[in-house]
Amino acid sequence: ALAKSMSLVFAPDLSPSLTMQIKHLVVGKGSQTTAFIENVIRGNYQGMQLVMADLRVVISRGDSTYRQYMTIWYFTDCVALFPQFTILPRTNSIAVKSKRGGDVAHFPPFSELYTIASDEQDVVEEVVNDEFLGYFRSRHNWQVHAAGPCIAFVREGKNAVGEWEMYLREAIGAVNLLDKALEELLERGIPNENVDARNTETQHRSVNRSHMWGAGTEAIGSGEG
Repeated sequence: ALAKSMSLVFAPDLSPSLTMQIKHLVVGKGSQTTAFIENVIRGNYQGMQLVMADLRVVISRGDSTYRQYMTIWYFTDCVALFPQFTILPRTNSIAVKSKRGGDVAHFPPFSELYTIASDEQDVVEEVVNDEFLGYFRSRHNWQVHAAGPCIAFVREGKNAVGEWEMYLREAIGAVNLLDKALEELLERGIPNENVDARNTETQHRSVNRSHMWGAGTEAIGSGEG
């Protein structure tokens, strides 16, 4: 019913290739983890390719098996290509253990709730600007995973399908702010090896994706139509 009301398509699962792309972005490439993406709603939404789904992660460690449940909102075909970065709630176990997680020193209210990790921390803080930080600090318990043409918003647990559209609105608001920040960086003339525009007005700035932001985007791809 939700898919039909949004002019999207329901599918029980995704193709193995797209499942792997999302797993690499959200979970990582570890061989001990297997990702299952289920209850999929997908299609073109506000000019981007969207996948909303339940994500089940099975982690094998010796004789023990652990399961994690999440809900994802995964976008491709955004206005520009993102630097690689991850935003995690302070309460997330990975954020607690990570030595890479960074504070946004000039915006303490955001840093009280979230950490940002990236190999390009200074550049990411240009993209994740004050407008985004102000928007996101009032929206709790999100994870954000971005690299190249893909960005995923994640909430832990199996969130009720009836809440998916509400959370989609929050995610879309964040995507629009990030796109706006990237466009402003392009207009300010950031060196073209750092940003690749997806629109024709700035297409002359585009460069090979694999050279952007120091992040390998080939494993993530642009999703499926």
